[in-house]
Amino acid sequence: MGKKKVVVSGSPLWIACIVLGVVFVVMKLLGVVGWPWLWVLCPFWVLPVMALFPVLLVLLMVFAIIAVVFLMVGGILAMVGLFVEPIVVLALCAFLVSELVDWLRARKG
Repeated sequence: MGKKKVVVSGSPLWIACIVLGVVFVVMKLLGVVGWPWLWVLCPFWVLPVMALFPVLLVLLMVFAIIAVVFLMVGGILAMVGLFVEPIVVLALCAFLVSELVDWLRARKG
């Protein structure tokens, strides 16, 4: 019988993180390092966090745009003398943002 070749699939970065994580856990269990478990397990959670970073950045930008629209609409309504409840301003902002999204989609497609 011939020798079987072991093939490890996955990104080299993932493999390096897993190996580094195992090394850190063994070092912690043997008492070689006195790091907190958060940092010992860091190689296991740092890549998923980095993968989610662009999504979180987009969400942050969307919330920032909504907040700016909310403040602008509330300020404009206050300037003309209409003092309304914040929930009404929020509903108006949601409507304006949805109209903007529809306009952008129509323009793109």
